[in-house]
Amino acid sequence: MKEHTFTLGRRTILDVNAPEYHWVQMLHADGMEKEAINTTIIRCLGGDLQIADVFRQVALSELPPAALLKLIVPEDCLWE
Repeated sequence: MKEHTFTLGRRTILDVNAPEYHWVQMLHADGMEKEAINTTIIRCLGGDLQIADVFRQVALSELPPAALLKLIVPEDCLWE
């Protein structure tokens, strides 16, 4: 899968009530497998498999948002 720049900024990543997190929660609640969710995250928001997986885990309250920030360096993210 081709990876590209992760499009969420720092403020959105730190906002646990952001609609992007709710979107992932709905995909999970609908029974979508984690690999399919990760692929969808990459298609819609960019990044790579590791970033998508951590984003999914943050959305599902399995990891704190800081875990996602640690993966993203300025060249890989559009900072707000």
